Amino acid sequence: MAAVKLTKTVLERMQPGDLVRDNVVRGLFAQKGEGAVSLKIQADLRHGQRNGAARKPISIRMTLGQFPTLTLDAARNEAQRLLATIKSGTDPRTAPTAVEGEWTVARMRDEYLADLEIREKA
Repeated sequence: MAAVKLTKTVLERMQPGDLVRDNVVRGLFAQKGEGAVSLKIQADLRHGQRNGAARKPISIRMTLGQFPTLTLDAARNEAQRLLATIKSGTDPRTAPTAVEGEWTVARMRDEYLADLEIREKA
């Protein structure tokens, strides 16, 4: 379907299976499932140097939220932020994980023995 400005009226009139792209924020679209309307983004992430074959795109598609819960303005702001992150060459899906210290064999053994003791196993 051609890109149109996503509005509350457009989203409410969507039928299951419809996909409507936004012409305000390129990469933002709405998709109607069985229940609610999902607001999503799609963009190509390019890794490597800027010279030809080294930059193979990876298509990224992410769901921002459901329409009644997430407003269009909030979805557009979040989409612009995520699309800028993708354009800079960073994958927003791989967030850094919080590490609670490194796991060593000794720590793993101690945790396992503590678990066995709690469950009263030999």
